[in-house]
Amino acid sequence: MKLENLLKRREVETPLEILPSDVRYALQYKGGVLNKTELDALIQNNFTNEALYLVFKSLVDAPNEHKKLLEEYIAGAINKDAAVDKNFVRELVAPALSNKENITVQGKKLTQISRQGFDLWQEKFSSLAEKLSSDERDVYLIAHSTFIGMDAFLKFFSKKNKNLNILIPEWIGNENIGYVVNFVDELANVTWLRLPFENKKDLILVEDTKNTGKTLQKIQDFLMENGCQELETIVLDKTL
Repeated sequence: MKLENLLKRREVETPLEILPSDVRYALQYKGGVLNKTELDALIQNNFTNEALYLVFKSLVDAPNEHKKLLEEYIAGAINKDAAVDKNFVRELVAPALSNKENITVQGKKLTQISRQGFDLWQEKFSSLAEKLSSDERDVYLIAHSTFIGMDAFLKFFSKKNKNLNILIPEWIGNENIGYVVNFVDELANVTWLRLPFENKKDLILVEDTKNTGKTLQKIQDFLMENGCQELETIVLDKTL
């Protein structure tokens, strides 16, 4: 039975968490475009996973800064028993955004998540990460919205010393197309994901949602063209 089917369960009523007023205004009246002030409002109101996702997304055109932030985030996150707190996140992203006063990033994804429930979304990420940590196949997260559930993947994969692969769709065609996070004794090493893939015959691809399907199809084609023979795709919102 496919993992996606194993994750399905009866949907339950959950109260929606209230996003900060500045963020709700941007989502409703500014086309979903968030600025630095609104990113900070997310952090201060403990929407740390959502804020980190958007900060990483905003750095997609600066790969070295992107990688540095990821390394620092993972190093701090895997040493915490609980979810990363707002003070850790604020200190983490401050240097990355220090010279980017005019930064903006598309945040419409938050509207979709708020409808389904932020806690329910994290619950599904956690359930999926735990199951995949025991799967022998290589796991690839499609950035960036899957970063919302990164905490769970770090927690379960580090305990099993299982590699976590991250594909950045915007980087396909470049030398570096994402990351390989290697865990040894719950310590992490982040290296660039590059072609050619070695021993990547049987993969699991994780996406959070499927809209037009163009990005997902692009990545599926890319993997199959570069040595993948068996590919299972799990779309998280189909498990909600």
